[in-house]
Amino acid sequence: MQTFYPPLRVHIAEDDEGSFSKKASDLQTGTGCVDLPRRGHSNLVAQAAAAAASRGSSASYCTPGYWMGAGDRVTATRPLRGTERSASMRRERSAGGLWQGKLVGEALDGTFQEKLSAIGPDQLLELLALVESRHAQFNPQSLCTAMHRLAVAAGGNDEQHRCIGLLSSLEDALHKKPHMFRAQSISNACWALAKLQWHRTPVLDALVDVAVPKMNDFKAKELSLLLWGLASSGAASAKSKQAATAAVSDEFLQRGSHEFDAQSIATISYSAGMLLVPESDPLWPALGKGSEGRVAEFSDRQLANLVWGFATIAYTDSTAVCSRIEKEAPISNLAPIDLSLVVWAMAKLLRGGPEFYCEAADSVVAKGHEWENSDSRNIATLLYAFALAQQAPIND
Repeated sequence: MQTFYPPLRVHIAEDDEGSFSKKASDLQTGTGCVDLPRRGHSNLVAQAAAAAASRGSSASYCTPGYWMGAGDRVTATRPLRGTERSASMRRERSAGGLWQGKLVGEALDGTFQEKLSAIGPDQLLELLALVESRHAQFNPQSLCTAMHRLAVAAGGNDEQHRCIGLLSSLEDALHKKPHMFRAQSISNACWALAKLQWHRTPVLDALVDVAVPKMNDFKAKELSLLLWGLASSGAASAKSKQAATAAVSDEFLQRGSHEFDAQSIATISYSAGMLLVPESDPLWPALGKGSEGRVAEFSDRQLANLVWGFATIAYTDSTAVCSRIEKEAPISNLAPIDLSLVVWAMAKLLRGGPEFYCEAADSVVAKGHEWENSDSRNIATLLYAFALAQQAPIND
C-alpha cells in the first residue's frame, strides 16, 4: 500500500532583478512557502520534487507533461495576473506549447475550417484531397464549408464520386447534430448542391428539416439562397419545397421588404417562379410592392430575375413594377441574356408600349456583335417576346 506524506514546501524568494525563483536547496517547512505534492516512499519521489523545485515550478511533479519531457512548459511560479496571463499564453503559443484554454477537438475543427476557407477556386485538387482524407473529422460548419468551396471551385459530377464520404457525413450530422448547424451553413450547402447539380434528395430534405424550425436565425440573403438552392437543384422532394417556400414566404411577410436588399428580393422572386408558387400566394403582392419604388437599386441581372418570376406564374397585378421598369430600366445597356428575359417578361405580362419595344430592338442592332456570340436561347426568347408583344392590344 502506498504511503502518503505531507507536501514538501518550497520557499519563494525575490532575486535582485525582481523575479521569483526556487531552488532545490530551498526546501524547507514554514510560512511563505509553496506546497509541492509528495507521495510514495521511493527515491523517485524526492528526485522529482527536487527537480520540480529547481525548475521553478509549483506544479505537481506527477503532471503528465513533466514525465513526457514537457516540464519546461509549466512555468507558473506564482498566480499570474491579467496582463501577465495573456503574455504567458502568447509565449506558450509562439513556443509551440498547447494553450489549455481551447480543447484539442475544437482546435482541430478550427484548423479544418481555416484550411477550407483559404482554398481558392483554382485549388480543386487540393480541396478534394483534404475532403477525401479528413471529412470524417469535419464538424457541421466545416462539412457545409467544404460543399461551398467545391461549388466555387467548379466541381461537378466528375468529382462527386470522390465526395461520397463527405455527403454521407453531412447527412449523418444533419440527423444526429441538427442543433450545431448555423443558418449560413445550411443556405451555403443548399446553394452548393444546386450549383454542383448533385442530386442528393435525402441531404436536401434533411437540410430543410433542420432549417425550417430556425428560420428566425436566417438573414435575408441566406433565406434567398436557401430557396434558390431548392428551386434549382431538381432533387428536393415536393414536401421539402413546399415547407421551405411557406417558411421563407412567412419570413418575408413578417419582416417586410425593407429588410431585404435588391438581390435578395430578385432571388426570391426568381426562385418562387421556378417553384411555381401560385399567383394567389400573398408573397407576390409583397414582392411587387416591395420592389416598385426601388427599381434603381436592382442590377441588370437582378431586374431580369425579378420580372421573370412575375411572368412565369403570370402575376398580372404587377403594373406598378412594370411601369417603373418601362420608364427607368437601362434597356440599351442590358446584356443579351438580361434583355431577352426582361422583354419576354414584359410581353408575357402584357406590359410595355411601342416605345419600350422599339428601344429594345435598337439595343439589339447596336450590340449586334454581342448577339452574334450569344446563346441561341437568348435569341429565341427575344423573338418569341416580340411576337407576344405584337399581339398585345396596347401595341395594335
